[in-house]
Amino acid sequence: MSCPDEQAFVKKLRTYVTKHSKYTSTCTRDDTTTLIGILRSGGNLDSALGFASGLRVNSLLAAYDRLEKQRAASEQAWKELCSNPTASSFSKQKKRIVKLLPVIVQDLEDTVASGGDLAVEIKKYETIVKTATKIAEALEATCLKVSGNPTALYGVVSQLYDPIYEYSAYLNYAYLSDRVSTLSPSRVATLWKTR
Repeated sequence: MSCPDEQAFVKKLRTYVTKHSKYTSTCTRDDTTTLIGILRSGGNLDSALGFASGLRVNSLLAAYDRLEKQRAASEQAWKELCSNPTASSFSKQKKRIVKLLPVIVQDLEDTVASGGDLAVEIKKYETIVKTATKIAEALEATCLKVSGNPTALYGVVSQLYDPIYEYSAYLNYAYLSDRVSTLSPSRVATLWKTR
């Protein structure tokens, strides 16, 4: 699901909740699983309600808000660290960054423990994260170009996200998710556990 598609989906969720129910911050892990399933399949709210009329739309919205709040905080913490690549900044930001980039945080902790040059390592990873993001964005753009060709589309989509291929773009250890629909299952699990 593209960024504009995700935004449109969430806008429709908010509108539906405003008209048909009361917003709640209560959601379960099942609500999150349902939400991610809808987002990953590129579904929309109308089709989801038609398929599963018992959906708790207010809980889907709460699940989205919960994941997005944590995702955005982690992304912002990474950006702040990159703009201020110091030991004190790393100490302050690492608890939020680890939610999306655990491998990188571990390597940076190892650098600190071994007395290495943390600023150099942070800059190195900043480049690696940017590259992983560019790869995902290029694949997303290709998806739009080949959307009328199911065979070609499947090939590109599997490069973006394939749960059994650890090198697919969204599963890349250095990919910094820019929206909820691109979160890997392990990142969803980590964000879910965090309040």
